[in-house]
Amino acid sequence: MVDQIANRMTLTFPSDREVVVTRAFDAPRSLAFEAMTRCEHMARWWGPRGYDLTVCEIDLRPGGAYRFVQRSPDGGNHPFKGVYREIVAPERIVFTQIYDVEPINAHEVIVTNTLSEQAGRTTLSQHLLFDSLESRDGMIASGMEWGEAQSFERLTELLAELQRGGSNGAAAGPEFVFEHDFEAPRDLVWKAWTEPQRLAKWWGPAGFEMSVRSLDLRPGGVFHYSMQMPNGPLMWGKFVYREVVPQERIVFVNSFSDEKGGVTRNPWIAGWPLEVLNAVALTEHDGKTRLTMRGGPINATEEELQAFRGGLAGMEQGFAGAFAQLDRYLAEALARA
Repeated sequence: MVDQIANRMTLTFPSDREVVVTRAFDAPRSLAFEAMTRCEHMARWWGPRGYDLTVCEIDLRPGGAYRFVQRSPDGGNHPFKGVYREIVAPERIVFTQIYDVEPINAHEVIVTNTLSEQAGRTTLSQHLLFDSLESRDGMIASGMEWGEAQSFERLTELLAELQRGGSNGAAAGPEFVFEHDFEAPRDLVWKAWTEPQRLAKWWGPAGFEMSVRSLDLRPGGVFHYSMQMPNGPLMWGKFVYREVVPQERIVFVNSFSDEKGGVTRNPWIAGWPLEVLNAVALTEHDGKTRLTMRGGPINATEEELQAFRGGLAGMEQGFAGAFAQLDRYLAEALARA
């Protein structure tokens, strides 16, 4: 049995206890994952139109709990809770879900969200496993199809806004997305991103000698650094931090700079954007850390957007080299521990 909801969402019923919801979004997977796991985003789409998410508590790790309370237009509260079983960002989230009202809270649903990306478009496959046929049919009778369809329409609108630069952590225009797995725990990777003596070991192109002028790790704080090119001039750069969530997330604006901390032009690429907004997310699984880095121009002209598009391949190559240096540093740090 297959139903089409508003020609956008597909429901299938593989067995008496299962429902699979499939929906495509015109947004990169990393952004969709972020919108599905951060309360400031979920408050804007989770639930049908007219419903408000008044409570959102998320501990995004295997074994971590969450709690949501949804308020309907008539003032009624609808509480949900559960525990995360598996987090593989930005690919997969597995969690339990309980509608926390007696006697319904005796029944638990296991939800598996899988995100796949092709050509910048993300497909969500949401698998729901109920404890009985009666539980499944009761959920469907309560308006599940209608609620899911409305929620995903709201999510579509939010993702479009985030890509236009309508929220902290999302850039406007073309976007760069880079993922890398490190054979190291998240705590060590976090330190490598946030401690000056560690950053100096790997940030920047291979062969450059980096020096840290200052690092103030807080929203509004600045990381100011120099890089000495082999047999070449001294260059400067800086981050201005927008968001810092220890162990999990850093959002910052990256610019070329000068000795005084000003903003300068890229010395190699004419028309390169003066400011690039980057969001770095770290997730840990079995002692390994996955980094997802997303970035794009802000406050950019059309010429700067075109220059950024033309430089995406070079950026990927540059970050691959920098993260290879970080791989080596992490391996050495673990060997010394």
